[in-house]
Amino acid sequence: MIKDELKKRNLSTYRCSKLSGIPYTTLLELVNNKSKFENCTLKTINKLASTLNISISKLIANELEYRMPFEEFKSEICHKYKTLGDINFIKYVLQNDIITNYYRKTWNEETLYSLAILDYVSKINNIPLAKDYNYLRSKKLKNKIFPRDINLLTKFNGKTQYKKSILKNAIPEFLKYNIVETNINNVF
Repeated sequence: MIKDELKKRNLSTYRCSKLSGIPYTTLLELVNNKSKFENCTLKTINKLASTLNISISKLIANELEYRMPFEEFKSEICHKYKTLGDINFIKYVLQNDIITNYYRKTWNEETLYSLAILDYVSKINNIPLAKDYNYLRSKKLKNKIFPRDINLLTKFNGKTQYKKSILKNAIPEFLKYNIVETNINNVF
């Protein structure tokens, strides 16, 4: 969000730091999402908002947005897919640019899950992949994300056989991002 505002005003992070009086390292961490506004004083937030000539609420809007747990997110997007159907779902994702929106928020799990479902639905309908997201297709999550139920089964009985078994049936478009998904139609 700050990067976009700086770009709109043709301001570098360094120049914004000088104009606002905010230490460069503090501002750089905010710009690169390595720090959050909740770690800043109101004075710092106010200085930045004033320098960018925007309201405080607009400046911190991304941090005020609710981020649902990943399992809920998966359920929501799969419900959307099931409700809209293949082609309308693809249109919905592309027209609303949800993948880029999640990426800008640095919500990596949501970004890659959305891209995986888009690519998977495109593949099963023989539709070429949306080239706008090629820059994301080489990324993947640091650790594999298994469905909650599989994690619970593994934790409950201490056996990893469930994870090994589900990996064999995982959808490749998801697995390439380290997300283990076997069925996008099986939502409640």
